[in-house]
Amino acid sequence: MKTSGITTTIILLFIALGTKAQVAQRVSIVIPQLAEIRLKPGSDSDINLNFKDADDLEKGITLNAANTYQIKANTKWMVSMKASKPYFTSMKEEDEGISIDVLSVKASKSSGYLNLSQEGIDLNSGNPGTFGGDNEFSIDYKASLDKEYSPGTYSMDVLLTVTSL
Repeated sequence: MKTSGITTTIILLFIALGTKAQVAQRVSIVIPQLAEIRLKPGSDSDINLNFKDADDLEKGITLNAANTYQIKANTKWMVSMKASKPYFTSMKEEDEGISIDVLSVKASKSSGYLNLSQEGIDLNSGNPGTFGGDNEFSIDYKASLDKEYSPGTYSMDVLLTVTSL
């Protein structure tokens, strides 16, 4: 009976203590690097550099704070600009294109103009934040023609890209 009493005691002990089973599971929160760029609401999406007279054609023209862009990012960021093609083109097929070399750009608060290229140029950088405030900047354009071109309107798309750093 001694064995049976010990067995009964062990069984009662297990019942009194209860049995538990556990499993561990890892839960992760993933936050990707995010960066968005937009034209400031109310800004015009087209930029027109109008040469008005012979003096403009000779000396070139600038358009300050032509447009304002806003960035929203959760990391430091860099905005770059590049030309979509090597030439401004006219609607008239007989007109030769105007090289992108005639156009220089800069962030309005920076000091030196940079020649537009198809490879891209870095324009501005900043810190994490939402649209507006320190994450807002304007662009200045400078056009200096290198020779005489036929009268007309020459156009090209420029691409602005924001990259998380």
